[in-house]
Amino acid sequence: MPRLGIGLPVYNGERYLSSVLDCLRRQTFADFEVTICDNASTDGTARIAREVAAEDPRFRYVRNETNIGAPGNFNRVFQLSRAELYAWVAADDEYDPAYFQRCVELLDQRPDAIGAFTKVRLIDEHGAPVGVPDELIRLDDPDPAVRFGDLASFRHSCFSVFGVYRRAALARTRGLLPFWNADRVLLAELALQGPVVVYPAPLYRNRQHTGRLTSRAARRDIRDYSSERAPRALTWHYAGQLWKAIQSADLDEAQRRRIQRAFAGWTARHPGKLARSAMRGALESARDLRPVRRGGAAISGGMGLSWATLELASALPSGLGF
Repeated sequence: MPRLGIGLPVYNGERYLSSVLDCLRRQTFADFEVTICDNASTDGTARIAREVAAEDPRFRYVRNETNIGAPGNFNRVFQLSRAELYAWVAADDEYDPAYFQRCVELLDQRPDAIGAFTKVRLIDEHGAPVGVPDELIRLDDPDPAVRFGDLASFRHSCFSVFGVYRRAALARTRGLLPFWNADRVLLAELALQGPVVVYPAPLYRNRQHTGRLTSRAARRDIRDYSSERAPRALTWHYAGQLWKAIQSADLDEAQRRRIQRAFAGWTARHPGKLARSAMRGALESARDLRPVRRGGAAISGGMGLSWATLELASALPSGLGF
């Protein structure tokens, strides 16, 4: 079995897929297997992936019969790997030839670390550099409360989800949950388990272009993100998932209390987001309550308000005064 499993979830990624596959084939660390998990693409993704898989035995191609949403595809490609170390790669990013070698070396040097990453360089749609993000996220801090507070915050772009992790650490998380910002929850869950050591050079290149999922989400277009209905009051839902992560983590009571305080500090810093989230959830529920006319009779919109009330209540951590 190769030491490193690389999962490449992709949907209609023909524009940049050849580039990222070329980056992977040129890696100086060669003891890996790449699983390309095609989420029922309708473009040339399958042809490109099959050609590489036929040329290089380290690559294999798997296709979903139907589109299961981005989180489902990320989780499925992880489940298809059994290697000791694991990394997701994005179908539109680029990786320096030494990227995986440096990450694996860091993990060998730091048995206490659950993952390894490098600094990030931003590139445009043509691959030209456009800057290095200055995100003050303390991935390698010895205190889990500090790591959790930073990763749960909105001060970073979740680039480190594409680091190299010990498979056992990823397996202890809930995977990528089916809602927007779930990558932030996943990173917070990992932060509770141990540090992520960072190589000081920008060997990972994140491509900024209008077709990427995060760009569409900024325009509130996340139709391809999940096959499930998006939760209402999304920030409240996110807060609830963070709380569940704290409660289920393997922590001693002193650590848990410190992390709960960090969570309370997070809520105190985002009253506006929480208020807008609650209002949006209420408005969406009110729309569901509008009568629908069928055959001349007015029929109630159903359980919209009750459903939203349950959604909000399930997100509220008990005993924190929400």
